[in-house]
Amino acid sequence: TVTRNVIDYVYLWDKEVPVSSLAQDWSRDDFRGDRYINAGNQYVYGVELRFSFRFSDKLKTVFEKCAVDGHSELTVADNAPFRYQSFSTGAFLDENSHRAGLLRRPSTARALLEYRPAKDWMLRLQVRHVGKRGDAYFDSSQGPFGALASKAVSPYTLTDLSATWKYRSSLTADFR
Repeated sequence: TVTRNVIDYVYLWDKEVPVSSLAQDWSRDDFRGDRYINAGNQYVYGVELRFSFRFSDKLKTVFEKCAVDGHSELTVADNAPFRYQSFSTGAFLDENSHRAGLLRRPSTARALLEYRPAKDWMLRLQVRHVGKRGDAYFDSSQGPFGALASKAVSPYTLTDLSATWKYRSSLTADFR
């Protein structure tokens, strides 16, 4: 998937002021505000796989895997009177930038076992796994007004066990 003119939240700084001296002279107005801009293109690539097998009328399994990755190419306008600091990377952009990886886009997996012991009953066991991913955060040690950095978010796994009883065609009860 290619997203053109991806929207990114940026901080704007006076282009004539070096990044190393930003926010050191509070009488100077080098901060130009925060806003959303069309920052460039984002490229997402991956694969989704799904496998299901019905052992009988009573027993079924489903396995799913989604692996995703990508990169962003941020574009800076040549004639802009300011420089950008990207929210998603924390980087000050003086020129076009390439960023590998995607924020908040984990790879996922799911396994489902469904059993129907009787016509009106269904038992389900489902396991979902969400892989590690990067996220942006406020880090005041990185620069003026707290440049943003990226950190890894740990993976996690959820296990659900449920039973469904169908009393009538319009009335069911779920037990989780």
